[in-house]
Amino acid sequence: MERFEENITKKVIELDVTFKNQLNEFDKSLKSTATQLQTTTEQYSQTAIDAINESFASLNKRQAAYLFKNKQENLANLEQLTSLIQTLRVSNLVELSNELARHQDLTIENEEFVKCLGDCKVTRVEDKYSGQITQIYYENNIKRSSDTYAGDLLKYQMFYSASGKPQRGLELNSAGQPIFEYLYDETGEVESQTEFEYDDAGKQVSKQHTSY
Repeated sequence: MERFEENITKKVIELDVTFKNQLNEFDKSLKSTATQLQTTTEQYSQTAIDAINESFASLNKRQAAYLFKNKQENLANLEQLTSLIQTLRVSNLVELSNELARHQDLTIENEEFVKCLGDCKVTRVEDKYSGQITQIYYENNIKRSSDTYAGDLLKYQMFYSASGKPQRGLELNSAGQPIFEYLYDETGEVESQTEFEYDDAGKQVSKQHTSY
């Protein structure tokens, strides 16, 4: 019995040692497997991240290329539209010039005036209310003077500077003598007035000057 007990104890000890050794080996194998699994998982994760980053980079490149192409197409369309507008403007100007050239004398009428145009300028104005007619004269396409008639009598005269601005104005009596003279500054405002008086014989008897 003692020998049997010793054998049993020995066997138990050997089994315990063997079990512990196997358990240690299994634990090592499990840890190795877990480490390999973690490494593999990390590798897969990094591969997936790299693939995603590469996809985004490719998408960004395509988007940038698309935006550039779209911008170039918009610029080309804008240039084409601008060129078309300029062509239409030139065409319209040519047509307008040709039309004016064919009709040198035009008449524009409303409720107050009848205006006659020649060479694209107003040459004659008729006031429907007063019946007065103003004839306008030009030098080198610049307005230099005008005469206003009441019937057959010359009633007003205006003289203009080389730039076409009012310079001197006269109001005349029935004898054609000035009864008022107006001088204008560079802005076209009246800067002085001179009033003339005559006797029955038509001789000037007084002159009164007023500055503003």
